[in-house]
Amino acid sequence: MAIINVPAGTGTLANAINNGSAGDEFHLESGIYLEGDIPVDYNYFKILGPNANINPNTGVRVPEAIVQDVNLNLTLAKAGIEINGIKFTGTPSYYVINGSGAGDELDDSIISNNIFELALNPNKAVVHITGTTNIDDNLIIENNLFNDHLTKGTGSSSDIHISTADNITIRNNVSIDCDYAFLQFDSVVNSRILNNHIANADRKGIQLANSEGPCKNILVDGNTIINCNTEHASDHGGIRLYGNSGIENIVITNNTIKDTWNSFAFHDDPFGDASYFTFKYNTIMNSQNADILNNAEHGVIYFDCNNWDNIIPTILNGGDWIDAVIDFKRCGSYRANPTDTEQQNLENAQYEGNVIVYTGAGNIRGLAVGNVADTIGATSGNDPVKNTGVVKNWRDSGLDSNQGKA
Repeated sequence: MAIINVPAGTGTLANAINNGSAGDEFHLESGIYLEGDIPVDYNYFKILGPNANINPNTGVRVPEAIVQDVNLNLTLAKAGIEINGIKFTGTPSYYVINGSGAGDELDDSIISNNIFELALNPNKAVVHITGTTNIDDNLIIENNLFNDHLTKGTGSSSDIHISTADNITIRNNVSIDCDYAFLQFDSVVNSRILNNHIANADRKGIQLANSEGPCKNILVDGNTIINCNTEHASDHGGIRLYGNSGIENIVITNNTIKDTWNSFAFHDDPFGDASYFTFKYNTIMNSQNADILNNAEHGVIYFDCNNWDNIIPTILNGGDWIDAVIDFKRCGSYRANPTDTEQQNLENAQYEGNVIVYTGAGNIRGLAVGNVADTIGATSGNDPVKNTGVVKNWRDSGLDSNQGKA
C-alpha cells in the first residue's frame, strides 16, 4: 500500500498502474496524460486527480489532470476502486472506464467528481459495466459532468451503460449533448437513479430494460430531463421502459421532464402487472410529440398525482403492440387558466384529482369529482375548493390520491 505521485506525460499513468498493486493510491498532478489501453488486474486502488472531491457541477476546480484517449480496462479488477477528480478527453478506441466480463464487476467502487469530454467510437459508452451475476455490487457514480459527448461516425454511444448488476447508485450527475442516452440500465436490480440533470440527449434520458434478466426494484427520483430525443425517434423519450415481463417494482417520482419529444415511452411488454409500477409527483412540460408514447403490449399503467401542462395528457399509440391502457383517473394535472374547451374536456372525461390554477377573475364551473381549483382573485361561488396560494401538486394541495378529495 503506497501513495504514488504520477507526473504528467506520455504513458506515465499506465506505467504507474502496471507497477502498482492492491491498496495503492495514484495521485495525478495538473497537466496532460497521453494514454491508451491500461489493463488492471488487481483490486483496491484509487486514481485521484487534483480535483478529487470537487464537484465539477457546483465547485471551483483547480487546473485539471487531463487524461486523453484512455481505455481503463477493469475487466480483471473486481472491487474497491475509486476514480475521482480527473478530466477525461480525446477519442478513446474503446470504453473509457470498462468493467465488463465474467462475474461481479466493480464491487464497492466509486466514480465521482470527474469530467468527461469525449468523442467515442460508435456503440460504446463512457462508463460500461457488464457482469454475469447481480449480487450486491455496490457501485456509486456521482457528481460527474458528461459534456459534449459526440460519436465518431454512426451508431449509439451512451454516458453510462450498466447491465446485470445490483445495488447501483447514479446520482447528482450532469449530462449535456449525449449522442444516445445518459443512462441505460439493462437487467439491473435494487438500484437508484437520483437527482441527475440530463439535457439534449439524441434518443433518451434514462432507459430501463430487461434483455438479459429481471430489471426490478429501481427508484428514479428527482431527475431533470430536458430536450431529449432530439432525433425524434418514434418510441424513445425522456424516460423509456423497454422489454418484456420481468420489469417490476419501478418507482418513478419527483422528476421534471420538459421540452422533450416524448416524455415517457413504453416499448414491447414491460407492464405484465401494473402494480409493479409507480408514476407519481412528476412534472411534465411541453412534450413536443406526446406526453406518453405507448407501444406497450398490455396492462394498465396508472399515473397518479403528476403535474401536466396539458390538462388532459397526450397519448400516442404506435407500432404493433398498443393494448396497454394508460389510466389517468387519479392524475394530478396542473393548468393555469384553462380555456372553456379544456375545462369542458376535463369535466366530460371525469378525471379525478386534478389541480387547476386560476390566476384571473371569473367563475369556475363545477369540476369533475375530486378536483381542486385554486383561485387567486377569482369570483367565488362556483369553485368547490378555494385555496390561498398557488397549488402546484398533490402534496401542496393536501389531496390524497386514493381518495380524490381535499
